[in-house]
Amino acid sequence: NIIDNSVIQIKIDESSSGFSSDNSGSGFSDPFLLGDIIGNNITINVEATEIIFSEQPTETIVNEIMDTVSITAIDTNGNIDLDYVFDISITSTGTLDGTPVTVAAANGVATFSSLTHTAIGNALTLTASDDLFTDVVSDAFNIIEVPVGATDLFISEYIEGSSNNKYIEIYNGTGSDVTLTDYSIELYANGATSPNNTEDFTTDFPTILADGDVIVIRHSSADIHGILTTYESTVANFNGDDAIVLKHNGTIIDIFGNIGCDPGSYWNGDSNTTQNETLIRNPNVCGGILNNSSSSCSFPTLDSEWISLPQDDVSNLGTHLANCGPTTYTYNDGVWSPSNPDGTSTASENIVIESGNATISSDTDINSITVNPGAGLTIDSDITLTVNDVLLLESTSTSYSSLIVNGTVSGTVNYSRYINSAAESGTTAGDNDLISAPLTGQTFGDFKTTNPNILSGTIGGVGPYYLFGPFDTANNEYVLYYNTDNDASTLDAGVGYRTGSNGGGAYIFTGNVETSDVMISIHNETQSNWNLIGNPYPSYISLSDFLTENSSLFDTYSSGVYGYNGADSNPWVVWNNAYALANPGAVIAPGQGFYVSSLNANSMVTFNSTSRTFGSTDDFIAGRSTETVSNITLSLSNNSSSFSTDFYFTEFSTQGLDPGYDSSLYSSTIPSFAIYSHLVTDNTGIPMAIQSLGETDYNNVTIPLGVNANQGEQITFSITTNTIPANIDVYLEDTLENTSTLITSGDYTLTPSTTLNSTGRFYLNFVNSTLSTINNDLETLNIYTNESDKTIVIQGQLTEKTTVNIYDIQGRIIKATQLLNTKVSQSIDVRSLSNGVYIVELNNNSQTKTQKVVIR
Repeated sequence: NIIDNSVIQIKIDESSSGFSSDNSGSGFSDPFLLGDIIGNNITINVEATEIIFSEQPTETIVNEIMDTVSITAIDTNGNIDLDYVFDISITSTGTLDGTPVTVAAANGVATFSSLTHTAIGNALTLTASDDLFTDVVSDAFNIIEVPVGATDLFISEYIEGSSNNKYIEIYNGTGSDVTLTDYSIELYANGATSPNNTEDFTTDFPTILADGDVIVIRHSSADIHGILTTYESTVANFNGDDAIVLKHNGTIIDIFGNIGCDPGSYWNGDSNTTQNETLIRNPNVCGGILNNSSSSCSFPTLDSEWISLPQDDVSNLGTHLANCGPTTYTYNDGVWSPSNPDGTSTASENIVIESGNATISSDTDINSITVNPGAGLTIDSDITLTVNDVLLLESTSTSYSSLIVNGTVSGTVNYSRYINSAAESGTTAGDNDLISAPLTGQTFGDFKTTNPNILSGTIGGVGPYYLFGPFDTANNEYVLYYNTDNDASTLDAGVGYRTGSNGGGAYIFTGNVETSDVMISIHNETQSNWNLIGNPYPSYISLSDFLTENSSLFDTYSSGVYGYNGADSNPWVVWNNAYALANPGAVIAPGQGFYVSSLNANSMVTFNSTSRTFGSTDDFIAGRSTETVSNITLSLSNNSSSFSTDFYFTEFSTQGLDPGYDSSLYSSTIPSFAIYSHLVTDNTGIPMAIQSLGETDYNNVTIPLGVNANQGEQITFSITTNTIPANIDVYLEDTLENTSTLITSGDYTLTPSTTLNSTGRFYLNFVNSTLSTINNDLETLNIYTNESDKTIVIQGQLTEKTTVNIYDIQGRIIKATQLLNTKVSQSIDVRSLSNGVYIVELNNNSQTKTQKVVIR
């Protein structure tokens, strides 16, 4: 590393240069007669290229100043630009006082020494911006509630060791520093009722005992504590039968043993003894014994409040930790600790659901509840959960928490919902996110204030526009919320939004928890029939339940849920009834937006409250369980992208169009790199992302494939999912190369000599026996109707002259023509034919193929 503005020189030192002059031999003069040679000053200039968090935010108590946070301007090598003096502003995903907080950098560093958050929060981040370089996001941190300390000082460790190795440790867990001279400690030996020795901490003791610290007093001859700081005191001249008393301004605040009682050689409990042992106070003890036991010569708390260690064990001496705040109840996969708070907790206590799905079945008061990603909480019917602070639902990029409310939640509910980062300027895919509000009723004005990480900026010099808004079906475009125009708009249940966060992270939603059915209207407009909607609940919902309720409302060729996965080459994930059969546990994540295509001009989609469930998966990523349906996934890949298409075999499907089980590519638009299929029968040229066939059709069926790929770019076909029976072979047929590859045994790779952009060359052939070769006959031709120009399209490679005859339903020949064997795709004009069902027959010297088509 180098230092900005450093000055360097080039210098040749006369005395150590290594040069010499020999006048008689060389005839040259000594070049150093006038001393050293020193070059001009050269100033090093560091130019910053980015800002970084050089000191990250730390966990801090609410309403207290955070430890210093620093932002530094550096170059690509990490050197600090000392000339950087710009203003840097910090915002927070939490409630930062005075946001944004702005500080001018000095010598390349902006130091924030007064950052204060006014509300608790978990997994918060800071964003630093200088309007010059890319904004930078900090590591995550928590803002925690004010801890409740111990009631006063107490004795935290007692060592009655070998010889004179005797120690007493006193702990300050009050939450504040204390003045030691306000305290005293006394020794009551051999049953005495008044102290034999007293230590008032006035001589050779520190004045202050800081919060969280301990002070250790010892016998003058104790020698097993090593380098630990200890203080001699005659109070440590005890044996196992002596009582020790700690006082605050003369009032007893802790008693070890029993004043006025001589137990013999020591007090003895069921498991602990006061002789030849080390005793440590339990972590859950937050105060001393205030009253002496007078009923008997006993030490009542010897077993309940102390942990026994072997004689002369000093491993814990000098430190102590007490859990002296409100009780925090944790839930882990069915187990509550330290106990079940259902109906028993108080308004000052807290709950953390770490894993599993907990249930509140009694009216319960609590200060706060945190539900970790993948965990869930149910509030039973007729039950009220009263939350004093906040019920926080957390998520990560791959897992979401769930809240199912059948009763009532009284108090603030927040959902920290992970949002994908915004797409880079000039791109349309690869980032951004489709979401819905898991909590509803919040205005966008309040929402954007809480979430400054919503990407915003100007368009054509006008702004700010926010990367947030619904999809306008009528105009087939996204809406961008502008300036303050949409501040009064509410985030409503079931509405989908496109957005993107600045650098990735979470949005905090605050609002109402939907507990009943939610209905949202969808439309089929002139320009589009695609509608952006979303899960309205702060819980997962069952995909199967949603499709069962609503599939009949969706377009017959694109019935299903179309989710966005952010991939450049294949950004759409299609879930339809066939997928739901193959994945019976598939769920839609809380706050997840998705597209559906409307069949009718106006319909109402219903989200049933009974579909709410729990889960731990990502949005549009789920594990497979293929016990009820067979599935093949065929993937196409090149050196930078991949694309896949699915085939399902179910009892509910046929080789024709099966609404709800067959789904087209999104908007029937084929990307520049893609693989898809055409229907085996009733083909109208629609590119299918998912094709479902009969349950046993895999015994003998040929499926036309479409491929889009660039000339000269190597591509690979491969099977990435296969749950069909082992005796079924699947061949990929390339009619141009006249090859047939057993794709279930290995990949098929080729480099096309021309650009691929249609069907007719590749087919997927399923057979119930192993074949060494597959004949390239007329069965591999793809026949379908093109409704846009009213033609019959025949795609595929012909090896000889072939005649096509078109018959009406009564068997009369209506049209006949000759096909060329030099073309892969040929169209027959049928505009003169009436709408209806026709039979297309192909004939050559040795083969015949017939197929039913529908002309509309």
